[in-house]
Amino acid sequence: MITSNQLLKFPINYFSVSMGLLGLSIEISHFSKFLGLNLVLSYSVTLFAWLVLGISIVLFSHAMLTRSNRLLLIAKWRHSQGVVDFSIISLMVMLALISISSYLTIELMSVLFFIAVFFHTLLNLMVIRRWITDPFLVFKNLRPSIFLMLSSDFVVVIAGKLFVPHEISEFLWFYFSISIVLWFVFLFFIIYRLMFSTHFPDRWRPGIFMLLSPPSLAFVAYQTLTGDPTPGVFSTILMDFSIFIFVFLIAQYGYFKQASLSMLSWAFVYPVASFGISLQMLYKLTGHEGYLMFAYLVLVGNLFFTLYLFSRMLLDLFKKQSTAS
Repeated sequence: MITSNQLLKFPINYFSVSMGLLGLSIEISHFSKFLGLNLVLSYSVTLFAWLVLGISIVLFSHAMLTRSNRLLLIAKWRHSQGVVDFSIISLMVMLALISISSYLTIELMSVLFFIAVFFHTLLNLMVIRRWITDPFLVFKNLRPSIFLMLSSDFVVVIAGKLFVPHEISEFLWFYFSISIVLWFVFLFFIIYRLMFSTHFPDRWRPGIFMLLSPPSLAFVAYQTLTGDPTPGVFSTILMDFSIFIFVFLIAQYGYFKQASLSMLSWAFVYPVASFGISLQMLYKLTGHEGYLMFAYLVLVGNLFFTLYLFSRMLLDLFKKQSTAS
């Protein structure tokens, strides 16, 4: 009998490492190109992110050779909570396409984009259908990882403006509308649970940073869709709320410090990268130097935290090998 606890620990979440690194590489690339800086660091992080992605795919494929793991994967797909984690793969694919957009032709990128959007849309429909029809789904099972799926829709919009001809880009409003409405709904539920319902287990605490991603990406997506030269009222609300969430989460340092480091700790990296990119766009639209400095501090902090995560992962790996020998 496969338990819910086994499903939620299934190592599909290991792709969160690649997701975080790809998000960081896009943040560094955008900052470097925007200011005309040297792109060596951007290229290096992107290459490393793809290397980690390749290793993750190999390890995951090897795990799928075991029948028990295949059964666990199928069970996770059929599980109303577990299926949400497949959003990691969907989002990772979108980020991967953006990270290599400078190296492939626009025609090829458009084809790859529409293929990714097709499967991403099916996943969205599958998740919502499961939640509506599952009689055993309860409120306490709601996790911040749902914001991965919503932020993926915003990334679809941002990537679509890069890869889709303007004449047929109107459909991107469809994905923006879905995400912005569902974000309002699930934001209420998550905040209600954080305040008044069962507290999250320690291992889920890094996922709370996912609260930061949807409003940050919604700001970028909305500005990209409208093409307004300055932030409007709606954009300002999104960005100011993102800044509030970021400051609030950073102020909860002690709360997050209590959570043990794991693969889920990479849930810190991608949302912070999203927030950093939104700050960079805000500076581009307003010209205020304070936003540029803020974006720089966020990027440097995210980079150092990523290095810290890797060093801790390597130390834990060496300790396990030493213990085994």
